[in-house]
Amino acid sequence: MRKNDKILHELCLLAQDVVPVGSARIAAAIVYKRQIVGMGTNIRKSSPFQKRFGSNEEAIFGHAENVAARNAINRLGSVDFLRNSTLIVARMRIINGKWVRGRACPCEGCSRMIEAYGIPRVVWTEDE
Repeated sequence: MRKNDKILHELCLLAQDVVPVGSARIAAAIVYKRQIVGMGTNIRKSSPFQKRFGSNEEAIFGHAENVAARNAINRLGSVDFLRNSTLIVARMRIINGKWVRGRACPCEGCSRMIEAYGIPRVVWTEDE
């Protein structure tokens, strides 16, 4: 088992319980020193944090990646640790009545957040 498999599995389970925003059921975690320090899911709530990194003016709902980063920053009280962290993202979808993993590559806005905070490693699920 690879080191991120357990966290990816946990995120996949969490994503299944998310109320979809559009068709997306996404969960994310910030991992620092082998510990999850922030988790997030897509949410139907506007967020100034999301607006800062959103790809357009209408993209203000919280994306899992940004929610996880914001929660981690709030928990640890700084942003410096992000330069030594890993962002892990999972997407789940239903195909023929069965849960399967989907591609969870961060969007343009989330990619800007990753670059702005210098997060060096990003892991995501791929289509099954």
